[in-house]
Amino acid sequence: MTTKGKLAVAGALVAATMLLALYAVLPVNAWNSTVTCSAILLALLSGTLIFLPSPLAPSAKTNAAKLALLGPMGLTILLALGLAAVALLLALFGRDAIAWTFLVLSVGSFAIGNVLASAAATVVDNVARASTPRYQYEWRLELETLACNFADKAVAVRCEKLAEDIRYAPSPVSGIADEGAAAITAEIGVLQTMASAGDVEGANKALGKLERLLTQHWQAMIAARSHA
Repeated sequence: MTTKGKLAVAGALVAATMLLALYAVLPVNAWNSTVTCSAILLALLSGTLIFLPSPLAPSAKTNAAKLALLGPMGLTILLALGLAAVALLLALFGRDAIAWTFLVLSVGSFAIGNVLASAAATVVDNVARASTPRYQYEWRLELETLACNFADKAVAVRCEKLAEDIRYAPSPVSGIADEGAAAITAEIGVLQTMASAGDVEGANKALGKLERLLTQHWQAMIAARSHA
């Protein structure tokens, strides 16, 4: 089960526990339609707190956007929780009409908060993606240059194949690829040094290491996306 799935289960358990606690605390004769709706909404919002930024704001794709949503969505859910709690108290004192008003305000504030958060997440995602270093584009250009300039045809073919593999490889994921990317960049530098010196054996060794590093890097990208 993914992290998102585990959080969803935890949120459902919190909601169920809250609802059972309210059922145990409140008198049996106090339960009418208004109290029931207020209690259910209060329990659901309590469970949603576990599942920040929110299951209803799914547009956040990057870690930056998810972190940016924590504060606004936390406040949105707390506001909706407060309104639902007030609605429950009013319902218990027989003020059903006013209680329904607070229930509508609670649902409305939660829905509006999610829409605004979703729009904000899209903006943050675009900024984060635009600022993500274009590692693989630079690697491909450098390898293509080496493939054209290296005198040894076998080495040139290996450089060309790696450049082609990079073209269709998983793109970098912001925040997790820096260490692996730095190692790959350094190894390409070693390969360029070997090319300048005409060292075929050294170039082949550097290419072998580079192939392993790139494979590890792409596996990390795939794993990161599968757990997102």
